[in-house]
Amino acid sequence: MRFDDLAITLRRRARLTATSAARTPVMLFISCSDPRIVPTALTGAGPGEICELRTLGHRVPAYTGIAGAEAATIEQAVRGLGVGHIVVCGHSLCDILDLATEPDDRALAARGWMAAQHEESVPEDDLRDRVGRAPLPLRPDYGPDGMRFVGPRSVRRSATRHQPAYAHVLHQLGTLRTHPAVAEALEQERLALHGWFYDLVEGSVSAYEPGSATFVPL
Repeated sequence: MRFDDLAITLRRRARLTATSAARTPVMLFISCSDPRIVPTALTGAGPGEICELRTLGHRVPAYTGIAGAEAATIEQAVRGLGVGHIVVCGHSLCDILDLATEPDDRALAARGWMAAQHEESVPEDDLRDRVGRAPLPLRPDYGPDGMRFVGPRSVRRSATRHQPAYAHVLHQLGTLRTHPAVAEALEQERLALHGWFYDLVEGSVSAYEPGSATFVPL
């Protein structure tokens, strides 16, 4: 083993040892299982600072009373670890969102998982046609019409370009409220829910603001 490799290993071991006794996460971060999404990179968190729940399409099934991995993880984070925040983070270029309507015999389980969401109804669904993105300042790599050229593709910075994905994030915030642990913590004002959206092309993160029904850059 080279010296550099040994030093890196020792530093990593020191960090892990230091956090082994400390488990006081501030948030539960719910994101897609897409490998391009790295929660610790987006939040800057270290070991022990956030809980993670990763599901296909960052979907949070509504609570049914039947034990499941998602419900158990949410309950443990809120009641067991006392997190004060839950973030649902969606992202652009998510092909999984199309599986509910597009036939693909190679992804039957994934399609069924996403299609089940259509059987759920939450108040946040009423915002699906209104939610958008707050105006963004022009950047040098964008033209005055909001167009940006990325390789062979062009990307337009518009308020509604990601509207279906924004609405999907809001739906998960609604289904989160059906979980008893979440409803209880919200009523006691010791928990806050947040909707984030990660634009993979721009490398930007936006957060949902309920008052304006828009996602605003962080």
